[in-house]
Amino acid sequence: MLKPNRFFSVALGVLLILSACTSQSTPAPSNTVSIMAATSLSECMKSFEKQFSKTNTDTALSFSFAPSQQLAQQILQGASADLFLSADAEPVQQLVEKGFIHPDEHGEFIANRLLVIAHLHSPVVRLLDLTKPGVKIVLASPESPAGKYTRQLLDNLDREFGENYKEKVLKNVVSYESTVRSVVTKVELGEADAGIVYQSDIYPSYTDKVRQILIPDSINITAAYHYGILKTGSRQGDARNFVELLLSSEGQDLFQQCGFLPIQ
Repeated sequence: MLKPNRFFSVALGVLLILSACTSQSTPAPSNTVSIMAATSLSECMKSFEKQFSKTNTDTALSFSFAPSQQLAQQILQGASADLFLSADAEPVQQLVEKGFIHPDEHGEFIANRLLVIAHLHSPVVRLLDLTKPGVKIVLASPESPAGKYTRQLLDNLDREFGENYKEKVLKNVVSYESTVRSVVTKVELGEADAGIVYQSDIYPSYTDKVRQILIPDSINITAAYHYGILKTGSRQGDARNFVELLLSSEGQDLFQQCGFLPIQ
C-alpha cells in the first residue's frame, strides 16, 4: 500500500500529464465543407487543404473524389455537398439547369492538357505509333470528361495525320477506364502499351516509370475545369472562401505546381 505522501505525489504527476495532453490537443473544427471533386484533382487538393486551413482554422474540408459525371448524378439523386469541382463544364451546367447551382455561382477555375504516356518497353515512342497493329491502348471511358477530351484530340490528330488515324487508334483500344488514374496504372504495370491522360496525372515520381509523348499545343485539347456552389449546401459561405483560394494568384500557383494550366 502506498504511503499518503507518496500517493499524493503520484496523483499529482498523473494530473500534470493529463493537463499537458489536454493543452496540446487541437479542438475539432466546428464546420465542415463538403466538396465533391473530379478524380484528377485528388492529389493537388492536399496542398489546397493545407493552405486553406492556415486562415480557416475552425473549418474542415471533406472531399469525395470520382468521375465528374458520376458526381453530378449523385448530386441529382440527393447527395449532400457544398461545392462541386468538375473536370468539364457540362456536368456543372446540368446542375445549373436542374436548379442545384445558382446561375451566378459557377465558373472556370483551372485548365489541363492531355498527354500520351507509354510503358518504358512499349513500341510507342511517337504519336504515329498509336496506330501500329497490335499496340494495346487504354483510354478513359467516353462518358467521362477525359474520354470526351480524348475523342476531340483524336479528331485533331486525324486531321493532322490522315489515313484513318482515329479509326486505327480506336481499333487498338483494349479497355476503357472509369478514371484517368486507372489508365496511368495500367500503362505503368505494362498491361497496356500506351494511354492518353491528363498531364497533371503524371507526378514527378512517374517520370522514370512511363514514357511521356508530348502533344503539340496546336493539336492538343485544353480541358477547362469548372466549379459550382450548391444551393442545397449548408456551408455556402465557406465554399465561396475556398473558391476564392482556387482563383487567387496563390491558388493558381499551387495548381501549376501540380501540372495544371492557369485559366486564361
